[in-house]
Amino acid sequence: GWDNSYLCDVLQAHPTRFAGVCLVDPGDPRAPQELARWNRAGCQGLRINLIAQRDVDWLLAAGMRPVWSQAIALNMSLSLQMLPAHAAVVAELAAGCAELTIIIDYLGPDAFHVAAGRKAVRALARRPNTMYKVLALGMDSHEPHPYRDLWPLYETAAEAFGAERLLFGTDFPHVYLTGSYGAGAAWLGELPFLDDAERQMISDTNPRRLWRFPEERG
Repeated sequence: GWDNSYLCDVLQAHPTRFAGVCLVDPGDPRAPQELARWNRAGCQGLRINLIAQRDVDWLLAAGMRPVWSQAIALNMSLSLQMLPAHAAVVAELAAGCAELTIIIDYLGPDAFHVAAGRKAVRALARRPNTMYKVLALGMDSHEPHPYRDLWPLYETAAEAFGAERLLFGTDFPHVYLTGSYGAGAAWLGELPFLDDAERQMISDTNPRRLWRFPEERG
């Protein structure tokens, strides 16, 4: 549900090892207060899952402005699990909240296999406050490791966003559905359109800057 207590316990126990992204009910009138509550407990971001929703225009409603304003005031990012069909609305949100860092956490399984996925990536990349996550999503691939059918979308992302606005993730724990954690963690090295400096930026420099750890955190 919306209880992030376990996450925050871990953050307090290991403040230099983990960064926290919390869940808050965006339809709750107290959402800004809840966001502040979890931020005080150590969370640095908010995640909203839009995958099952056809209409996401509510992201642009006046009633959501206090949530986005609170996130900006607290220097919290917004991670979105979304579909290519949501790209226009999310791009408009990014344009209207230029101080809010929006992370495209996931574009759904079909994005890798249809032109709409690459079109959405290009549209979202036009907003300078957006970032995109490169995930080792073996379960969305129609091929065995190293999942070459995922590469075209990520190559488009690398061209459109640039390495300085990409993040890497293993998709833990779902990575275990198709292989080992070690293989997932090393998967970025399989992508032939990235050089070593870009891989370092995507897997280390960018998340270190975004989540402000460990040097920048006390």
